[in-house]
Amino acid sequence: MLVLGADDRLEAAVTVNCGREVAVCRRLMAAGKVLDHALLADPDTPLKALLK
Repeated sequence: MLVLGADDRLEAAVTVNCGREVAVCRRLMAAGKVLDHALLADPDTPLKALLK
């Protein structure tokens, strides 16, 4: 589960047995990236792709 703020930046993430995804979420939060809702909803888009 990902929580976006009013400015579409990642504020929190909850995962179970997904250490790699937690690492990517931390990097997304640190970078302050504005995230695209369509890409987040697409199960074929890896979270790592959102770092670019």
